[in-house]
Amino acid sequence: GLNLIRFAPDGTTEVERLNLPPEIMSALQSRLMLFFVGGTRDSWSILQEQQEATRSGKSTTVESLHRIRELANHTRETLMAGNLHEFGLLLHEGWETKKRISPMISNSTIDSMYNLARANGATGGKITGAGGGGFMLLYCDEEKQPAVRNVFLAQGIKDMRFAFDFSGSRVLVNELFADGDRAKEKSVSPIV
Repeated sequence: GLNLIRFAPDGTTEVERLNLPPEIMSALQSRLMLFFVGGTRDSWSILQEQQEATRSGKSTTVESLHRIRELANHTRETLMAGNLHEFGLLLHEGWETKKRISPMISNSTIDSMYNLARANGATGGKITGAGGGGFMLLYCDEEKQPAVRNVFLAQGIKDMRFAFDFSGSRVLVNELFADGDRAKEKSVSPIV
């Protein structure tokens, strides 16, 4: 599902589940696109660099982190109100703000892909995770999605179809038997 996670100074977290009406969830799902942009990255080094910049009090890093927190709260309000276009704009502002935290979060290839998506109709987006590569999530109105999909396909960027999941973490197992046959993927509930 969708959650707002608040991180307290003492290290504790509070998770607020966003219970959006089904019609808003469906509309949001239909306007999100996910692409595998490639690139391997060492997320630990990116996160470590961010942590060092934060601890040193580097003003652009600290200011950006505060702005991201503000944007998260504004995004929650925007989603609860069903204003999905504003959500796309906030996603864009959040990505631009996140890139100011560390030069390792993005690179010229990712920036070029993102600018290409925006030039072809995407409202906003971001790289998922710590940054540096992996998956690009885009918010794009449905009528503009074919243009984004086609321009990315021409660049060899793989479209990843996905859906929101409300059952939590699961482990997919793809076992190889001794005779070389593969078992069907099966879902295994995690032990928490």
